[in-house]
Amino acid sequence: MQRNQSPYAPESDSCLLRESCHSPCSLGGEAMMEDSQINTAAKNFVERFGQDAPRQAKRRAQEMQIFRKADGYALWMQIYEITKSLLGESAETAKH
Repeated sequence: MQRNQSPYAPESDSCLLRESCHSPCSLGGEAMMEDSQINTAAKNFVERFGQDAPRQAKRRAQEMQIFRKADGYALWMQIYEITKSLLGESAETAKH
């Protein structure tokens, strides 16, 4: 799979990662995550992208919206909000 390509095939509404992914999926093919997993994903995203993490998360949310994946959109928006919060907290900590 090419970088930045969505794992979902818009014309078939199915997950292209189903064979290798062990996460439970909703009927639409989006991965379902617990709150602790979402927090961990957001922390990992900040470690990977640093200050750019919120922008990257929002971009992924927009991709889910384009492919009409409401659960995926909601998940990435949660990650987006958490990354903003994490970076805000780290910025505040650095000031003191």
